[in-house]
Amino acid sequence: MNERDKILLRYVCDGDIRWDMGIEMNFTVEEYARLLEICKHMVGLDYKRPYHRHGKAFYRPYRNYYEDTLSGNRVLDKLPRDVVQKEVGIVSTWYTLTDNGLKWLGRQLHITIMNKRRVCRQNGTTD
Repeated sequence: MNERDKILLRYVCDGDIRWDMGIEMNFTVEEYARLLEICKHMVGLDYKRPYHRHGKAFYRPYRNYYEDTLSGNRVLDKLPRDVVQKEVGIVSTWYTLTDNGLKWLGRQLHITIMNKRRVCRQNGTTD
């Protein structure tokens, strides 16, 4: 079994293919393209590019939110709650990608998106 087959087998066995196909089937081609553009904007990929190391692409988002009108976004509202979190405020609606949402977006764009979490060390410094 070669490396490509191992990756495909892991992809199928982990259930990621069910997530991706299930999400993709809920949208038309135009809606799906718009969804990817919104999600890329949500994490800042429309402004910054991922960095490459050892032939793989990585990205650490500097933001993870999207603001829309009070009535919400009809494309993002079709996503499962496991992928996107929705908060309705007084004047607008805020969307945030969950950990599963970041993994899903990374699989669609063929990059590894690391969650933006600050690590606090014992000496009080952060990275």
